[in-house]
Amino acid sequence: MELFMWERFLERFRWCLAAVGEDGSEDKKKVAILLTVAGAEAQEVFRTFTYEPAKAAVGNQPAVPAETAEQFNTVVRKLTEFCVPRKNVIYERYVFHTRVQGEAHKFRECPAWGATCDKCGGRNHYASKCLTRRVQVVGADNDSTGDEGGFFVSAIHNNTQQCEWIALLTVCGSLVPLKVDSGAQVNILSLSNYEGLASKPKLLTERRPKLKTYSEENIETLGICIATVNHMGKKLRLQFVVVSKGRQSLIGASDSERLGLVTRECGVRKVCTVKENGVLTSAEIKKEYPDIFKGLGCLEGTCKIHLRQNDAPSVYPARKVPQSQKQKLKKELDRLVQTEVLVKAERPTDWGCHW
Repeated sequence: MELFMWERFLERFRWCLAAVGEDGSEDKKKVAILLTVAGAEAQEVFRTFTYEPAKAAVGNQPAVPAETAEQFNTVVRKLTEFCVPRKNVIYERYVFHTRVQGEAHKFRECPAWGATCDKCGGRNHYASKCLTRRVQVVGADNDSTGDEGGFFVSAIHNNTQQCEWIALLTVCGSLVPLKVDSGAQVNILSLSNYEGLASKPKLLTERRPKLKTYSEENIETLGICIATVNHMGKKLRLQFVVVSKGRQSLIGASDSERLGLVTRECGVRKVCTVKENGVLTSAEIKKEYPDIFKGLGCLEGTCKIHLRQNDAPSVYPARKVPQSQKQKLKKELDRLVQTEVLVKAERPTDWGCHW
């Protein structure tokens, strides 16, 4: 159903509820009436919905109750979101990057010209249109010059609310949220965190290591400081690079290990089997260790997948496969079925993946 038609239907449905005196009924009853009136298509869409669990209060953010299939406003919102037309992101990106500047749009008269991005610190664009992502990993740049050496951002991550390890550490008497980054070779402290320290260490502005993003864009550094960090009885004096506001403060690999935030389980540098007359070839290795290269490579035991409580089954449409790849895909799927990695479904199921 198109969004316009759904909005008109929803308007008429609310009038109908008021007319029969059901607009004040409990949510469960109104959801049942809505799905009955909307028909089979809406009911099938309703069965695919998933609902967010309850979230505890964090800082100034209040607690958020869990979503359920019996909440009328929740169901209406999800049905409305379903009717919103999907955008082809790849095509939209292609159109954007192939745009041609018209004569009426003078480059230096753009509202963003001369502005500084609050997200990446770059020039001539706003944060809402910024194409860069947040700093994830900082590594040494062997090609940089200068007394302090240089560092660059070698990886990025644009989801700052998931899959991040944030540790609250005591830095110079103040609690500071530091991202534990095992891929970073330096510690970073944002200016806002530095200014919030109870006992600010001296900022050595004459020493400014070079930091670069993955796109070779320079990150503004304000200097370095030596700060006292306490964690679980350990007290260390660590060096931090102070950067401009808007950056995520982080603690790098070496100091994370020293503080006990991460542990190194093993350190494998290079494994090479040699014979008296030189290095073994792949064929010789397979011949010498045949048991390792036989079969699928299953591990012992059974893996149990735990689902969230009240999770609703969902089915996704099959991906479109290019004609040139269909035979290769069929051959691979047949192989996976034969080795019992996959089981062919002979009838519709409640759960379905993209393939």
